[in-house]
Amino acid sequence: MSLKPVSTDYVSPSLDRITSLLKNLRTLNSSSAVLIARYPDVITCLRLRAPTQDVFVLFNPRVSSEDEQVASLTFCISLQEIAQRLCDVFPQFSTVKHSCSKNAPDTCLFPGPLITTMGRNPLLCPV
Repeated sequence: MSLKPVSTDYVSPSLDRITSLLKNLRTLNSSSAVLIARYPDVITCLRLRAPTQDVFVLFNPRVSSEDEQVASLTFCISLQEIAQRLCDVFPQFSTVKHSCSKNAPDTCLFPGPLITTMGRNPLLCPV
């Protein structure tokens, strides 16, 4: 199984926006993932479609403190709890100011994350 891009969006993170995004993942007929890219990290929230209940898996490679040098992996069945967990990560991102190098405009830092939804739904995936 492989994931294909379904959509890409550039938004500021908020609980309502992330909750809406995760609800949209539930409309896909297969397991799906959201990749949230914010230089230098990529946070992934995977929705595993199961016969009885979906499971959300959040992978956060960010180090939360100098004492805690490990990435975190969170399993959750509650959409609201996983949305809140994602929002809790974003205050760390909000301190980055927009800055672009004039010589290398492709190395810009922006204050909002890039969100890409991945899935296997043939109705939403480009052929």
